[in-house]
Amino acid sequence: MMDTLNALNPFAFAANINPAGQDHIPNNRHGIGYWLGRSVKPVIAVGTALYLAPNLVAAALGAVAIYTICVLAEKLVTNWLPNPFNRNSDSHSDGRYRFEPADASQQLRTPPEGTPDCPICLTGFDAAPAVNLTGCTNPSWLHPDCLSGHLNARIQAPVEDIELKGRGVLCPLCPSAPGEVKHVLPTNVLGKYITDPQTQQLVQDFRLAGQYRLFREDPNSRQLDSLVMKKPVCPVPECQKEHPEVNLRDQSQLRVTCDGVKAVDPGPGDSLVRCTEIFCASCQNPPHRNQTCAQADINNNQQIMDLRAKLSMYQDAKRHDNQARPCPKCDTPIIREPGGCNLIQRNGEHRIYNNAQDRGTCNHNICFECLKDWPSVYGNSGHRYFNCTDPGNRQVVYDRKIREIKAALRAAGARV
Repeated sequence: MMDTLNALNPFAFAANINPAGQDHIPNNRHGIGYWLGRSVKPVIAVGTALYLAPNLVAAALGAVAIYTICVLAEKLVTNWLPNPFNRNSDSHSDGRYRFEPADASQQLRTPPEGTPDCPICLTGFDAAPAVNLTGCTNPSWLHPDCLSGHLNARIQAPVEDIELKGRGVLCPLCPSAPGEVKHVLPTNVLGKYITDPQTQQLVQDFRLAGQYRLFREDPNSRQLDSLVMKKPVCPVPECQKEHPEVNLRDQSQLRVTCDGVKAVDPGPGDSLVRCTEIFCASCQNPPHRNQTCAQADINNNQQIMDLRAKLSMYQDAKRHDNQARPCPKCDTPIIREPGGCNLIQRNGEHRIYNNAQDRGTCNHNICFECLKDWPSVYGNSGHRYFNCTDPGNRQVVYDRKIREIKAALRAAGARV
């Protein structure tokens, strides 16, 4: 579909960014869009002039004037406005980068006689195939190995925005001072010049990683390929099953339900259960329909911070067994005033006598000593308002809550 739009766009021939990651930019002068654009302007000019002019002479002069205005308007739009049909156009990079043209004839060739030495290693070519960068300020030849070395350095330590997005790397020959238009070698162009398989794989991984980063920020970006493939991995540490490859651009494939197995209480004699974790194929967070992956990461980080705070509270309560005891249901610290009874009524009149500052409303009536539900213990074996028969149970509650919070932290991808 995007190729059809590019073909019908009369201004597409001006774009010098490779659309949709193709090996070369199609020559739009042979497309229907180009000839429609060429034929429509004269028809508009002549038709408008005949309609408005009082005679044929005035119509002819008016047609020439209107045609000239159309041509100037086309050049203005072509030169100053980004191509809206070009999926790889970067509205944030307009005017900052100049892309190496993608020409179908690009390949390693033997430099002509008299070619200056390679500007990187300062040695000659000895009739060996070399790279000719025609988009440089001063077109130059260089060795493929020299270009590979430059790519390795730039890919491992990307600096420019265009490099962080995996779309290309800065040219090793052209100046890149602040404020200057920087010459960029797109990843689809680099593939024609690299002979080292390891560097070829590095460039492919570099572009794919850039696509992943871009998808996390803006899943609807025009710079994304139509296929952004990834193998989702279950985020549960005890499972980590690798699932079949999915296309991140397909909304129906973003939600992954794990069907692997995970260990319960890892250790000698552990048991295995079915993992049913549901997660996003891109970021491994829980599915987030109305958020980008970057936004989901922020929320997930906040969730981890909250869980760590709760874990610290329960660990402190277990260690010191202090008078501030967390409610097992809402995790709110509860303080019993001196002389108060064992019943902690989180949503009732009893809070007046136990802690006037406690305004919690979790509707969880518990015994302050054993942290059990009050209706289940009151009256059993002598359990009364001022007599608890199982105070040691609160340590059992603390252990259970600590295990649950640690499991939630691991599910969120945090280390415990």
